[in-house]
Amino acid sequence: MNPMHTVLLVTVLAVCAALSALVAAAAAVLARWDGFSVPASISRGAVAFGGAMTLSCAVIALLLGLVR
Repeated sequence: MNPMHTVLLVTVLAVCAALSALVAAAAAVLARWDGFSVPASISRGAVAFGGAMTLSCAVIALLLGLVR
């Protein structure tokens, strides 16, 4: 694999992780604002993080499959 491709892939994964963390924080804040307890809000944020990361990894895999 080309070293430039590796750097690009790591950068894209880092951006996806950062955006997923923002999605998780927003979901936790909105759940807390809706009246859920703190543990339930954290749980909803974790589910949102997992969903966003799964979607991001699926899109990256799709794009990598199209490039090759």
